[in-house]
Amino acid sequence: MEIPETRYATTADGVSIAYQVLGDGPLDIVFANSAWISNVEMVWELFPLVAALVRGLASRGRVIWFDRRGTGLSDPVSGERLPTLEARMEDIRTVMDAAGAERPVLVSIEDAGAQCFLFAATYPERARALVTANPSVVGRWSPDAPWGWTEEQWAEDLEAIEQGWGTPQFVQSFAEAVMPTFAKDPEFVRGYGRIMRVSLSKADALASERMWMDTDVRDILSTIQTPTQVFWSAHVQSVPLEECQYVAQRIPGAEFVRLERPDLEWGEFFSHFDRFVKSLQEEEADFDRVLATVLFTDIVGATERAADLGDRAW
Repeated sequence: MEIPETRYATTADGVSIAYQVLGDGPLDIVFANSAWISNVEMVWELFPLVAALVRGLASRGRVIWFDRRGTGLSDPVSGERLPTLEARMEDIRTVMDAAGAERPVLVSIEDAGAQCFLFAATYPERARALVTANPSVVGRWSPDAPWGWTEEQWAEDLEAIEQGWGTPQFVQSFAEAVMPTFAKDPEFVRGYGRIMRVSLSKADALASERMWMDTDVRDILSTIQTPTQVFWSAHVQSVPLEECQYVAQRIPGAEFVRLERPDLEWGEFFSHFDRFVKSLQEEEADFDRVLATVLFTDIVGATERAADLGDRAW
């Protein structure tokens, strides 16, 4: 497959976002990738796992995928003043507008899920559906988020990046923690290390982790009305099962899917994705789903007037 042309769009706050468009068809799909494996040009060469996902999505519609600020070919972020989640969410709208995607399906991985959830809550008319794999919605531990990391765990994580970023030992250790099934393959681990290094500098890796640590979008989940499908893979341990189940339980009507096979071609994922999209299209055809605002008002004297006129005339 020929590598698509890399384009750039500029956000309202002046950040350049690198993105690519591939595939065609009536279905628009915007893909927000994990920060650690995000470089829209080098993924094709270095990381077949993500390349296969993007190719699969492109065989089903027109895909717009991008490097979020601080990753890949997009502008870096400042470690002194990290951008807010609201600012990072605007990366999505920026590339949608640049590519002419009015109401796409939003597909996300890991920490990108929080940005897509906030987007769907903020711009419900712009999100056709949410499909998210191993989504994270909160970084820090609390009694009602027991899967979150403690301050000590985050400190250890940041120290490991500071001391070992990009080294074979760091990559192997990280692969064993996040993708233990695939970590047994030396070729996979080498590619994983290379895509890490071209996705994030050490400073950007530290910034990315700090932004993840500070994330908390739990309160908005119940406000999301967008049809949602939540995946958790038994072979990708980046986000705990409990957190993914929590997300599916809090978003009204969300579907939870547990993936069991270590599938580099995403066959199990797409079998569920295709069913979900088909049901969405059938529902839209049946009910012509629209976004509406209902205004309720109390008119003075209305009860007496209705009694005088009768129900039909009123």
